[in-house]
This record gives sequence, C-alpha cells and structure tokens, in this order.
Amino acid sequence: MRIIIIENKSYDLTSIIDEQCEIYTFSNPKELYTTIPEAEAKAKYSVYRSRIWVHVRGCNTLFENITKEGKILLNVRPSEDVDILGAVQVDRGIYNVELPLEEVERVWEERMPYLDFKYPKGLPTVADLDISDLKDTTKRFR
Repeated sequence: MRIIIIENKSYDLTSIIDEQCEIYTFSNPKELYTTIPEAEAKAKYSVYRSRIWVHVRGCNTLFENITKEGKILLNVRPSEDVDILGAVQVDRGIYNVELPLEEVERVWEERMPYLDFKYPKGLPTVADLDISDLKDTTKRFR
C-alpha cells in the first residue's frame, strides 16, 4: 500500500515540490501513527492512498515494478485477464506477468482518501501518467 503525505501548505496543482511530499509504504495502516503522532498528523497533513493502473492487451492491471530486464511487472486480478495476459499464480489469488514496455497502452494513478485524513484540496482523483514516470520514481506520485 502506498501512502502519500502532503504537508498542508498552499497546494499548487501544477507541481508538488519534493520537500512537501513524503511517500511511505505500509503493510499495516496503523504503522502510519507510529511514524507521525495522530493528532499532529491530522492537523498538519493531507493523506491519500495511491494505486497505479496499467492498461495492456485490453486488460486493466496493477503496476508492481520495472524489472532489471526493462520489462513491466504487473499484478493481474483473478479473471479472464489471467489467460489473456498469460499471468502466473505466485500466491493464492495473486497473479503476476512480465511484459515488454512497448505493449503498455495507458498508465494512470488512482488516488483515494485515506482513513479520516483530509484529502489534498484540488488534487484530482485520477491522473494520467507517462510510461517514463514509472521508470523515474521521483515523478511517480505527482
């Protein structure tokens, strides 16, 4: 789970200055409160969750990573998409596939409110990304 925390300053939609944005990955959402005291966090920060979707071969998949070989690693939901993409089961109900970057048709980030924190004012809930944004992790969450 990716959690993005933006300090509550005047928010400019055209750019989020890197110093204003901290990115955390949590396996358990309660870990957020061990990082930042709850009262301080709710007063000072806007927080949202983020997922990156990739449309390939007519299927919507979740972005996992770019491999050392330069392929895109995707998480495929259990459905007919598994057969279409040739995904392999890596754990119970979890299917992954590696595909060439050239097959990617569209990439977008889906942003959702997180717990009872404020959602960043003016930030769209969906943003189209370029495939190069996935390679450059400094751009990934803009």
